[in-house]
Amino acid sequence: MKNLLLNLSLILALTGCTTWNHADLTKKTHSDLELAATERVLHPKHEITLQGYYADGASVIFAPDWRITTEGTITGNMQRLSPQGKPASKEFALSELDVDGIELWRTSRNLKLNERAFFGGTILMAAVDLGVGIICLTSPKTCFGSCPTFYQSESDHLFKSDAEGFTNAILPTLEHRDIDALPQIMLPGDERIVMKNEALETHNINEVVLFAVPEVSGSEVVHTVDDEFLRVLQGPAATVAKDGLPLEEVRMRDELEWFEWADKKDLAAKTHLDVKFEARPGKQYGVKLVYRQTLMSTFLFYGTLEHMGADYGRRMVIMNHSDAQKHWLLEGGIMQYLGSIEIQDAQGKLLGAFEETGPIAANTQVLPIGESDGHLKLELTQGLWRIDALEIVEITEKVTPTVHHIIRIVSNQQDRPEEVALMHDDTRHLISMPGDARELYFEPLEAPSHIFLASKGFYLEWSRTAWNDEGHPRALRTMLLQPRKYLRDQAPVYKAYEAEMEAKFWASRIQTPILTSHEK
Repeated sequence: MKNLLLNLSLILALTGCTTWNHADLTKKTHSDLELAATERVLHPKHEITLQGYYADGASVIFAPDWRITTEGTITGNMQRLSPQGKPASKEFALSELDVDGIELWRTSRNLKLNERAFFGGTILMAAVDLGVGIICLTSPKTCFGSCPTFYQSESDHLFKSDAEGFTNAILPTLEHRDIDALPQIMLPGDERIVMKNEALETHNINEVVLFAVPEVSGSEVVHTVDDEFLRVLQGPAATVAKDGLPLEEVRMRDELEWFEWADKKDLAAKTHLDVKFEARPGKQYGVKLVYRQTLMSTFLFYGTLEHMGADYGRRMVIMNHSDAQKHWLLEGGIMQYLGSIEIQDAQGKLLGAFEETGPIAANTQVLPIGESDGHLKLELTQGLWRIDALEIVEITEKVTPTVHHIIRIVSNQQDRPEEVALMHDDTRHLISMPGDARELYFEPLEAPSHIFLASKGFYLEWSRTAWNDEGHPRALRTMLLQPRKYLRDQAPVYKAYEAEMEAKFWASRIQTPILTSHEK
């Protein structure tokens, strides 16, 4: 019962959700901003609208009178906090701050154009902290993020997004390149992709390119789990079964996904599938999987942030410099027990695994397995994965794609040559704020081609008012020291709204740009 109460705010945030596209709602967000962090608890008489964190967790907080000076400093009534989040000075005092060394900014004020450029252009990290309690009641996308989403076709429904960028890169030091196969053959003249920010996140995008391999009739080009590219032929038909019953949903890619509900007692409980096909000697086979995650991992990730409470900013900036903490977040702790989709032979020997994360866009990847006797097993966490299709392919050759860079960016019906320049500079990032949408045009193709979108960058989650309290240190400690117990404790919490959660998640997205240069 206690864990259920600890997550009550998260459950309430998923109640009564609709699409957020109302101008008056956006305006209310700006007029009712509130930053209720540790500083507000310590200083109830002071309104805090800006906080900057140093690498060791120390920070500075500003009252609403802060302003950026012509010298690139910030002036205003300020107080310093220690690395432990305690006041290092007794009172607020009018001061001028040199921002050198500050890595993360949080603000509850609608940013002016020069302020957005200041925080997004000269500071390593830029994030915004809004009082979004009212928004969470109308859109779970403001409670759960989505990373950059990419669209190849005209459809812009979130469920139809064709790629999802750098899902795990929640800190600058976790920046990496993420490659996703696009579902449609691209023709010369159609080298256009739409990129969107559909959540309360700051996307810091370093690169977006297309990898292209010319189409050859009768074959397909696929992306491997090790970021290679193979030309393959259709292999023998596979039968996939669960407890002896065939799973018809995985026979072909048709958006009719197979998945199971999570175990009611343990979120790390495993399930197994059996795969059979008529293998031929001497053939090099691969398992082609079209898959994505459910919202279980999203629930657990945001639960972690909620447990941090008002300490979220301080902990994240420290984590940015701690290899041990980053390993715990992405691979250790509870993640080691959730695991991947493992492919085993009939004797239980591990052949490899599918582990691309993210609940938005389906991933299409191949795991080469070499010669086979036609009997495989899949082991995966129950309720964590959705599988649209599982096919056996015959590998013919490794191929090398051509790289096509961005040559034009259009936003709000205006060309943005300055943003194109950012995409060609490895040292800088294009900053994308909630509601932003851009048309990306790439160097031309010479022939109809299989296309793979590669995106590189990182993103920062905006804080939520539900996190702006003391947090849940005991739950956070259990996650760290007893991850198996934590996954058992959280099972009834997740099960309480598992079915409703996904339906409401897909029904909403942020459509109205906020805190961006679109606002005059």
